[in-house]
Amino acid sequence: MNDFDLQKLQAQWQTEENQIKDIDMDTILKNAGNFQKAIKRRNSIEWIASLLLAPLFIAKMVSAATLWSQLMYAELTLALILISAILYYRGRLQLENDASLSTEGFIEHQRTQIQKQIQLLSKARYWYVAPLFLGMLGLGLDRLMTRWNSAHIPWPNVLFVLTLPLMAWGIIWLNEVYAVRDLKARLKTLS
Repeated sequence: MNDFDLQKLQAQWQTEENQIKDIDMDTILKNAGNFQKAIKRRNSIEWIASLLLAPLFIAKMVSAATLWSQLMYAELTLALILISAILYYRGRLQLENDASLSTEGFIEHQRTQIQKQIQLLSKARYWYVAPLFLGMLGLGLDRLMTRWNSAHIPWPNVLFVLTLPLMAWGIIWLNEVYAVRDLKARLKTLS
């Protein structure tokens, strides 16, 4: 190793040390608290929506005119339960304000929690969008087929079925691209 390589490594080490000094513990704690509030708010909204929609879907299932509609309302109810369970078991944060953790230990714990959220949201198309999309598409197609006749085209039902993939894509984009990009940026600030 020549003298130039040694100086280059020393300069890199000093800049990394200065970057760590730029992040103070108060900022880290403030960001951790904001992150925890945002995740709790997201989970609470999803749980409240599930609590409100599940009884509605069950009531619709009981009073549905066709067997297919009954099955789709049952599927939507199960999808809400699945989403709520996944958010409960995988979506909650375990942020520890343990006084025995060093600054580096706390930052590493933060990184782990952010990576956990990135993994969860990166697969939103499977555990969030697909179950809801299938139930809504099934209901839309059922209504379209039962109301279709040659004299009258049920345009609201046609538009609903045609816009469902666009809405599903939008939800996937918001979760898997936008939210994950935001979390990766947050993760990068802790690096």
